[in-house]
Amino acid sequence: ICASLFLLFIVISAASGFVVYPPPTRRYSRSLMITHIIFDLDGTLCNSTTLGFESTNAALEANGKARITLEAYEACTRYDTVTRFGVHLNTLNGGSGPTSEPEIMSEALRIGGEFERQYTSLVSPSTAPFFPNALSRLREIKASEQRSSNTVTMSILTNAKQEYALKVLEVNGCSSLFSSVHGADSAGVSKPNPGGLNFIMSENNVTPETTVFVGDSLSDGEAGINSNCRTIGCSWGAGKGLEESGFFTEGVVHSVDELFDKLETLIESKS
Repeated sequence: ICASLFLLFIVISAASGFVVYPPPTRRYSRSLMITHIIFDLDGTLCNSTTLGFESTNAALEANGKARITLEAYEACTRYDTVTRFGVHLNTLNGGSGPTSEPEIMSEALRIGGEFERQYTSLVSPSTAPFFPNALSRLREIKASEQRSSNTVTMSILTNAKQEYALKVLEVNGCSSLFSSVHGADSAGVSKPNPGGLNFIMSENNVTPETTVFVGDSLSDGEAGINSNCRTIGCSWGAGKGLEESGFFTEGVVHSVDELFDKLETLIESKS
């Protein structure tokens, strides 16, 4: 009966336009320590809201479109660039939400490309800084890895392009802290599809049971849940409704220091 109900849910959801992933079947053992941490970038480690918002409006205005509000921008940061611009253009045309309408998506692909080029070119320590204490706490994890028998590695997965992520790390002087850095383009899929996380875990030869994914949006939590890895939500990003979603197995944190204290607990202790 449960299987039949789930299949019915898939059919109804598909008809409604939602993407449905199979529910997680693997349960990790709490006796396993974390050995790999995957971070989202924008809104989680990097404070790039102003850069992204202003670059988005610059691209829209350059193509004769109206500006969007900060609220509209933040509500769409869970999407990859082309999907996000599709939502913005659809909304400006009187629609709502993601669309597959060919004319809109063709324009979204073009304007999104212009945005990506400008966005990446403007990255600097002042336009894309890490949140206070984030860099020092990341370096502490890297340093403790060299002193401990429990080797912990770190990666980045963003829905922006890989080139953008690499430049953010470069200007903040922390490229060497991460074993893998991928965007939606290099991973081949965008969150909430779990494929990007699975790709990084395979690349680093780690398992979901010993991996935690840290992000600030519902799409981050959903991707993590569907990869069967542990998940932590960050309330200071653009994401809303994190605590109510049930996507974050290790809870939602409200400051950078709280996040890294929790990570240290997962790294160091067996429960």
